[in-house]
Amino acid sequence: MTNPSAAAVDLRRRRTESWKRLRALLTPISALFVLALPSLAHPDPVLALEVPGEEPGATRTQPPALGDPPAAVVAAVESEVARRWSVDAAHLVLEWGAGRAGDSGAPLHVELVGSGAGGAWIVDVTGEVGLERWSFRAGVVTERWTAARELLRGHVLAEEDLQRETVVRWGPPSERGEAPEPGWVTRRGIREGEEVRRPLAAPPELVRPGEPVEVRVRRGAVTLLLVGEARNAGAMHDRIRVRLPTGRMVVGRLGNGGVVEIEHGTDRREDDAR
Repeated sequence: MTNPSAAAVDLRRRRTESWKRLRALLTPISALFVLALPSLAHPDPVLALEVPGEEPGATRTQPPALGDPPAAVVAAVESEVARRWSVDAAHLVLEWGAGRAGDSGAPLHVELVGSGAGGAWIVDVTGEVGLERWSFRAGVVTERWTAARELLRGHVLAEEDLQRETVVRWGPPSERGEAPEPGWVTRRGIREGEEVRRPLAAPPELVRPGEPVEVRVRRGAVTLLLVGEARNAGAMHDRIRVRLPTGRMVVGRLGNGGVVEIEHGTDRREDDAR
């Protein structure tokens, strides 16, 4: 039989030799990992790329960070938007989106791309170093009147019911109509802070259907005054249909004093106009 103590000694010897061979195999790999630790802990913030066709070691960094365009580009864009919208450039607000920052040199050509719907455009800038592009939207600083408190339907506006706010309306300016005034009547309930404008509120009705109205017809230097019957209700500056005593129907604009200024007329009688 084999001596047990001798067998144990032989087993330990074989294990020791196996461990030495494994350690010799792992040592080069461990050294490579240790050398890589500094670069993993402190990565280079600039991505360096080899540039084909250039000397070995030549590198190219990432494109410039995003940011607002140069002041010369902003001024050119403001001038062009103001021209297209027929507004004062001082009333414009430009909100810049994505684009390439950096100095492109003096802009040689600035072009707006797009329809400008909602005030959104793309601007292409051709400079000394090539083409750059930014996105932006434009708006106009304007004023609006809002309800200072909740207003019920049929309420006659007073000065304390209205408050004026300065806001930016994105997109081209639109016809906002006349500003509300004390004496206007609400056509429906208006929440506090909601804009007060037509048709939510309107001047009080000056004419009701069936009431007699004065009609003024101007033809050159000749002015003809008639009396007719209003066929619809209306407030100041509203269009009013009037039936004249002859049966002729005319349409005019309600002016001061409840007088209807004629815009045009027809030769049809009331029955034909219905």
